[in-house]
Amino acid sequence: MSTASADLWSTVPENDEQRWEVLQRLRAIDSCALLPPAALGEHGSVREIGSHSTLPTSCRAVVDTGSATPLTVDWDVQKGVMQGVPVPEVRRVGDIRITEQRDEAGGDPAEPRDCRLTAHFPSEVLLFLDTEAAPPTDGCAVAHRLLDTAIALLATEPPHGTSPDSATTVLTGADPCAALSPLGITPAAPAEQHIQMCVAGKDADEIVISYNYDGERTVVESDATTTIGARTVYTSKFQEFYIYEFVAGSPIAPGDELFGPIVPSVSVTGRDESLVDKVTRQLFITLG
Repeated sequence: MSTASADLWSTVPENDEQRWEVLQRLRAIDSCALLPPAALGEHGSVREIGSHSTLPTSCRAVVDTGSATPLTVDWDVQKGVMQGVPVPEVRRVGDIRITEQRDEAGGDPAEPRDCRLTAHFPSEVLLFLDTEAAPPTDGCAVAHRLLDTAIALLATEPPHGTSPDSATTVLTGADPCAALSPLGITPAAPAEQHIQMCVAGKDADEIVISYNYDGERTVVESDATTTIGARTVYTSKFQEFYIYEFVAGSPIAPGDELFGPIVPSVSVTGRDESLVDKVTRQLFITLG
């Protein structure tokens, strides 16, 4: 058994094999199961829980606390190391560093405020938890309490289907690099990969595959369309990059009037349009 298998969460990956294992096991986790209704219900009446727009690994809950504005909780699990301006560490849970960013007091005291926590695991796993709460609810106090619950449950690796509130689509637990092997394309090193994104090649041969949950209009409002088999593909070009996108299933949530219902979507981006087309065709086969 590899070191990552023995202790995924507290082991710093020593090689690419262990980094790939971290990715595979993270993809197998049901994110919504990290904060069960009972834990959220300690802070009010749970109005809704469900998979959230943008990332298949994210989840959102809305909790009525008695304030005019409900408590909103968003959480997501990813792989990587935070870059950019360092965020202050406020505490530790074992060997897991917790950093915090909060809205400063000011303006209307009744306005909701954001609190953003990140748990940094030695294994290069990141657990994000954000709250938006209106006084008298202390959003950061709630966030820290919920984060401890999520950290404990993440260690149990709840599989997809654990939470009845999670959306199940063709993207659930799927590896975006899986379409490359039949084409003889080797993905980039795991340090460059994300749970819902695959990178391969360089320069003219670079390909990026992304699995997302998006408002349907953000997918279909493109420069042009093409038909591949029975599928409609929405195509566009940004600078030297060709972008092919398609809807990969039925809506998972109503969304809003501006962007429409939330749908599973796939995008393929690259400089070589023939390669982008080839990878898109293979994705139809891989995803079914």
